[in-house]
Amino acid sequence: MARIDAMIEVLSGSFESQIAVFAHVMDLTEKHAWTLDFDRVEVICKEDPTARLSHYFAPDTVHTITDMLGLDTTVVLVLPGALSTPFGESDLLRAHGLHAGTVPVP
Repeated sequence: MARIDAMIEVLSGSFESQIAVFAHVMDLTEKHAWTLDFDRVEVICKEDPTARLSHYFAPDTVHTITDMLGLDTTVVLVLPGALSTPFGESDLLRAHGLHAGTVPVP
């Protein structure tokens, strides 16, 4: 599958399940009147994120991201086209900025 370069927003937090993450994100979309393409949001919850992050980022970036997580158990990737503005922090998610990676060509 062909891939293209992309800037991917990375967030993290601690959640018990992917459902809890998506519920929080849905609450934020309603609060801010955002239109979010949930198919362009990747959630890695309660597992070692290295393998899944490697689908999007080079090894040095994966290492940087995993270092930033600290004790957080969940990584959220906001892929290009998910939202017209940066997602940013919330009361349950910490923003780690945009990181250069690749995404599959739609």
